[in-house]
Amino acid sequence: MENHHHSKAGLGLKELIAMGVGGMVGGGIFSVLGLSVSLAGHAAPIIAFAIGGVIALLTGVSYSRLGAVLSTASAINATLFGTARLGMVMARDQALPHVFSLRERTKDIPWVSLCIISALAIIFVSLGNLEIISSFASSTFLLIFVCINLAAFLLRDKIGLHAAVPLCWISPSAWPLGWCLAFTCGGTTGQVWPG
Repeated sequence: MENHHHSKAGLGLKELIAMGVGGMVGGGIFSVLGLSVSLAGHAAPIIAFAIGGVIALLTGVSYSRLGAVLSTASAINATLFGTARLGMVMARDQALPHVFSLRERTKDIPWVSLCIISALAIIFVSLGNLEIISSFASSTFLLIFVCINLAAFLLRDKIGLHAAVPLCWISPSAWPLGWCLAFTCGGTTGQVWPG
């Protein structure tokens, strides 16, 4: 009796990496090397390895750029969905209009909140200066980090935390926050180091 395993169709990360490495090594070195040696003589291996190296370098740069684009898209997706869910919770607590709490019937996706947040993000990115948007986003994350550590310091007795733990993180994140806010408001970086 035979056992047949049926796996999911599609390419995973391992298969895509193997295809990329195989394309770089096979196409760039082994295929060209034998042909070029027979046609061009003894200098051909050096030329073939140089050409193969350039092809491998260009392919590697393409893969790294693709990885950067995919990671950025993933971060944007996570931010939009996280913000939409936060809007849904705030609408349930009546801090936002009720429309933000509407969800899709079969899934727990706050689609109205997601559409509104996505539209606002598109408008903000389309009309804004990318340097200011980037600095504003960094400032926002640093401000949240400072506020969380400040809240942990204020609630240290209630949550059983030593005061030094949140305090050691407030100062290192408050200085970059001030720098980002100064850049966002003033439009210039000024000095990076104080003094």
